[in-house]
Amino acid sequence: MKRKGFLFFKVLIGVFLLGIIAVTALPTISSVYNNFNILKDKMEMIYIGEMIVEKIKAFNDDYLEDDYIFDMKLHHLIEELRLNDSVKITLPREDKEFDYYCTVLKNGDHSDIWELYVTVYPKEEESRLKNVEYKVYLPKK
Repeated sequence: MKRKGFLFFKVLIGVFLLGIIAVTALPTISSVYNNFNILKDKMEMIYIGEMIVEKIKAFNDDYLEDDYIFDMKLHHLIEELRLNDSVKITLPREDKEFDYYCTVLKNGDHSDIWELYVTVYPKEEESRLKNVEYKVYLPKK
């Protein structure tokens, strides 16, 4: 009967120590969660940039299906690249619900190759998320 308050004291110290551990761990967990979200967005941007380059590289005039890059038909994009020695194309053309924007820049006309710069950047300007840029040399289409 004399040790009646001892159990309450042990529980109180246990809750106090658990609170200290939680207070120190929560900012770390929150930081890891934010870093994973930034990494996910960066990987999506890399995927979009690679997809654009691969679609341009694999384009064939005989291919009849409509293939799009954002809101522009791939066929129209290739035509703009063919007609102009230097051109900058910003996608999407219209203000639609896309998470990212893209620019395709073609520099000067070289002999048998196109020098393309593909840049994917986020719609919202975040300080921790940088643009994804590709410099590609492709044979003329």
